[in-house]
Amino acid sequence: MRIGLSCDKLEDHKLWEADICAYSSQVCNFPMDKLPFPMIGDHSRFVAMDLGMVDYDESDLLGVNVTCRAVFIVSPSDHLRLFLYYPATTGRNFDELLRVVDSLQLTENRGVATPANWKIGEKVMISAGATPEQASCLNSEYSTVTLPSGKNYIRFCQLPDHTKESEKQSGWKDPIDGKVTSSYDETVRIAQDISFAEYE
Repeated sequence: MRIGLSCDKLEDHKLWEADICAYSSQVCNFPMDKLPFPMIGDHSRFVAMDLGMVDYDESDLLGVNVTCRAVFIVSPSDHLRLFLYYPATTGRNFDELLRVVDSLQLTENRGVATPANWKIGEKVMISAGATPEQASCLNSEYSTVTLPSGKNYIRFCQLPDHTKESEKQSGWKDPIDGKVTSSYDETVRIAQDISFAEYE
């Protein structure tokens, strides 16, 4: 389930939503008439302060510190798997966020890791602690990098059931609750109690 947080009032959120939809259509060539996730109004900044989401190097016209562009990814078991903190002046890299979600979903309980710059469909790294027999269970044609130390802990393989095509067919598996949420309506159905909620 994807949730947004902003330190504005609900009325401002609704106006902002219209602006974002217009920007998405005109600049990003991605038409939409509503946000694909619910928003939480944190006008009191209670949540932002509690979660450390304030950028103390940037202030608004009134001298109030603005919120940073923070991103939390929480696993289905309620464990924080990723916390990214972007300064208020730096936009997020959404391609990287989606890449991380793909990696977390793929590597969960599979004994593999993804290397730097990995993307869906590319080879993964076999866990350093896996035996040759366990590595063969993932893919008998795995490759091993020859190292000066003589240790065979850098091993790559292609997972047979994880390709770009299979990922497209599987739909979006949400990193928080594990449900497939392929549309705005489905996301809101799951989070209907908090859509446009406000903390006082």
